[in-house]
Amino acid sequence: MLDLSYVQRIYTVALDYEGTSCVIQYPASSLMDALKLWVDDLSLSGMYGLSDRQRASLAKAVQDTRWKLTDSTERRNTWSVTISPDGGGMALLRIIEAVVKINPTRYEQIQ
Repeated sequence: MLDLSYVQRIYTVALDYEGTSCVIQYPASSLMDALKLWVDDLSLSGMYGLSDRQRASLAKAVQDTRWKLTDSTERRNTWSVTISPDGGGMALLRIIEAVVKINPTRYEQIQ
């Protein structure tokens, strides 16, 4: 049996928006916590390879989105959401959850 004290959830968030694609990972306890981290990072200049205009437009759209995530029917632990920022265009977010086992020896050294 897997010792849950050495398990961590990693969320991979992939964004496709106005010709920009990026992938970033967040360790988080839940899907919504990972999305909050992703949204918080939108305030960082140059984040995700987006211009200031793109980030501002996307941030506003994200705040207006109710986060109706669609579960993938073919795979578990995957979700997607489309967002329509001001000024047109469509942003697609895909989120994948992975549960990884942490090396207990290394984990204890970090603590």
